[in-house]
Amino acid sequence: MKLTKKQQFWRDHILAAKTQQLSYAAYARRHGLNRQALYNWSMMLRRKGLLAQQTPAFVEVKIERPAVGPESLIRARVRLANGVELELPGLNEQTLRWLAAL
Repeated sequence: MKLTKKQQFWRDHILAAKTQQLSYAAYARRHGLNRQALYNWSMMLRRKGLLAQQTPAFVEVKIERPAVGPESLIRARVRLANGVELELPGLNEQTLRWLAAL
């Protein structure tokens, strides 16, 4: 399917934001674009099959059990596709299982 000029314009910006590993908000600010339009075009192009689906949001999870201390507390580190890491200290087994089910 051939893209219209408008579709190509927004698709190029969406792909550039991904390549530069910027959020749509940061990319829009940097390039003087409307943030909401960038989000809307992303959804519209994806629905029409003109933009590939995003990679999974969660890439890696590391579970660390403390060598000392209460056995019931666990620390989990979640790395997102954009490189952001979330560290979740003090989890118990039940919370960890719930998190893994997501």
